[in-house]
This record gives sequence, C-alpha cells and structure tokens, in this order.
Amino acid sequence: GGSATGTDGNLVWMPKSNIKTTNTKFMGTSTFGTTNYYLYRDVGNNIEAKLSTSYGSATATTLTPQLALRSGRYVAFDDCNLTRFTGIVTNTSPDLCYLTLWRVTPADNSSAALTITVLKEVAITGAGNTTVRTFDIDMTSETNNTLLKGDIVVPVVKNSDTSATMFFNSTLGMSYDN
Repeated sequence: GGSATGTDGNLVWMPKSNIKTTNTKFMGTSTFGTTNYYLYRDVGNNIEAKLSTSYGSATATTLTPQLALRSGRYVAFDDCNLTRFTGIVTNTSPDLCYLTLWRVTPADNSSAALTITVLKEVAITGAGNTTVRTFDIDMTSETNNTLLKGDIVVPVVKNSDTSATMFFNSTLGMSYDN
C-alpha cells in the first residue's frame, strides 16, 4: 500500500486500491527526411501511427494548438505524476534516433502558441530494423514528471542524420493520488 499523513502529522498507511494509476500506449513509425522532429500525421487514411509531419526544427519551443490537437495522443483527465516510460524500438543501424514526449497546456478559446515542455527524450542507437532495443525509465525522479488536467502529451521522433526508419511501441505510466 501507500502512505499519507494523518491529522496528527504521522504517516498513515492506506490500501493500495486508494492509489489510482493508468497507462497510455504510444506507438508508431517514421522514415526521416531531415534531422527535424516529426509528429503524428492527422488522423485518417490509415496513417494514425505514421510520424511524418515535420516540426521544422531539431529543437522544440512552441506548438500551435491545432497541431497539438492533431498530433497529441493523450489528454490528462486529472492532475497526475508520471511513474515510468518503457518501450521497444527498432531503427536503422547504427543511426541514433530519439523518442521524445512533449507536454503542452492548451487554453480554452485561444489560438496562441503553446509552450513545449520536454517530459523525456530517449536516445536509441539502432541495431537494425529486425533487432529490438529496449528502454525503461523511472520517471519519478525526472525534472518534468507531472501533467495537469487537460495537458496534451505529444510523442515526437527525430534522427541524428537524414535517413533512417524507426518503429516504436511504448507505455507511459501515471499515478493519480487524489
């Protein structure tokens, strides 16, 4: 179980069932043409798992609300803490590819650019498209490890050169403690 502080300030153990958790899955593929970040294509035409919309840069600053809506793959339904980011990747050998999770916070009735916060960026050196590479990251000690209700998680990928193919399947774990 977990613990909480009682009215007297002492720790009180609570049943594990009181701690709420959820996971969300991110998967996809990309064939890079530049070293820019690539986002998911708009939904439709059997391209849901294709990251082929170029962000236009290899560094992240802001994102339009429209692109966040179309490329985001998770909207936080409550404030939460990120617990674990784990997954499997294949990519062209010996290319260095990056799987990154961005967080943006939309505002109602606004078209203002959204500030990108990098939740985590994982660098994977390819061993070929038939050899899997794995990663498992404890997110509890990461600098950016929270989501606020309504935040959008936008998975993006990039490559260290201009030619590689990447496939990934990953899970982000979250805990809701209230």
